[in-house]
Amino acid sequence: MSELLGREVLRSLYLALENQYDVTKDEVPYRIETAYKILRDVFGVKGAGTLSRRIVRRLYDKLDLKFDEVDGLHLMEYVDIAKRKLAQEETAERFLTKA
Repeated sequence: MSELLGREVLRSLYLALENQYDVTKDEVPYRIETAYKILRDVFGVKGAGTLSRRIVRRLYDKLDLKFDEVDGLHLMEYVDIAKRKLAQEETAERFLTKA
């Protein structure tokens, strides 16, 4: 997000997360639903959607997954899809190593 918002804005966002929502920077990956709500509160629906897509694209790149954008999906839904894809890959890998 620092690429999109800049370091100072991101630092301010983390400060607001901690002070107003009691969410630390380290907790954000574990409280994705709350993080998305906060993005919506701070940046509005469109801004949160834009940021979410950037976050998700970066996540999928890091996980080496193909990203398919679907209208109407939110951050949490994309994360759930990524989890399912990773689980499928893991299952396929275990199956192939047993064969």
